[in-house]
Amino acid sequence: MTRSKSGIKLEAIKGVQTIVFQSPHNPEHKLVCIREDIPHEKMWDMVNTKRCDYAEFDGYGSRFFLCYVADCYDPPMCIVRADNEIEAVDIFVDAFEYARVTQENYGTPEEFEKAIKDGTVGITNDGWYYDAERMQCIQITGPVHITMEV
Repeated sequence: MTRSKSGIKLEAIKGVQTIVFQSPHNPEHKLVCIREDIPHEKMWDMVNTKRCDYAEFDGYGSRFFLCYVADCYDPPMCIVRADNEIEAVDIFVDAFEYARVTQENYGTPEEFEKAIKDGTVGITNDGWYYDAERMQCIQITGPVHITMEV
């Protein structure tokens, strides 16, 4: 099987093209995990969809979570398979650099240390830092459907 830092790749699951989840923000919108070898342009005909990263789909987690850092209008999003929110955030931050922060994001080393102490900055089990105030982790249902090659 083909593996990445974030677990199994969809390319390794014979015939799977996409795995689709319901958006928790709008019932008419879908969140799509799509094989990396399928060009982004293929999504242009998919109305009301957002392409998402994915992590731990080969894990034993009992639920799915939508994770993202709410720091811009349309942030990158990731669907994580995990047992709880804390585990999902850890997996998300460990797997994707865009979910992390560094001391440079907070100015001086003293300001960064203060942010860690007051809980504004969280730390994963692997030692990565993240913006705890802007981190969003929402349990979602799904997948609602899986598309296969024919």
